[in-house]
Amino acid sequence: VFAQAADLPLPTKKLYDQYVRLFKDSGAKRGRLHVWQDNGKNRYFLLLSTREIILITSDYVEDGGFRGAPTMALRLSPHGDLRDIKLLDSPDTKSYVLRVVRESSGLEGQNIRNRSDRPALAVTGATFTAAGFAKTVNGTLDLFLKFYEDMDFGAKGLVHKGTPLPVAYSFD
Repeated sequence: VFAQAADLPLPTKKLYDQYVRLFKDSGAKRGRLHVWQDNGKNRYFLLLSTREIILITSDYVEDGGFRGAPTMALRLSPHGDLRDIKLLDSPDTKSYVLRVVRESSGLEGQNIRNRSDRPALAVTGATFTAAGFAKTVNGTLDLFLKFYEDMDFGAKGLVHKGTPLPVAYSFD
């Protein structure tokens, strides 16, 4: 059912394990983990059978926050709207993180294509953590947009610039 992850390098295996967990939580019947290259680095995204896309921010953005970038899962609608954000981990102080998570819905609803209209997130007393959350979400969307702009859901599956995109892993 799930691809063999034993042979993957440890950072990729951790990322893969997060995608497996998110897929199980999504309620979708199937999912496919795709990989694309950006400046020599593998970037992953999970395409669900509902045509929603899940991104894990640690695969896209490595800095932000007070002590470092939080790791979040972003769920995009088939039309590119940010439906929800799920915090997976953060190196920042837990009390600050909890305050920011309560306000993070202010980042939801934006469309990946509206690059010039990325929202900020302001939380009194947790300024750096809030700014890191916004930087991580917005940076992930901006980076994935480079690939997303040329995606097409054709009859032959996912196509990028006219070429069928190979599946890295399938989840059924």
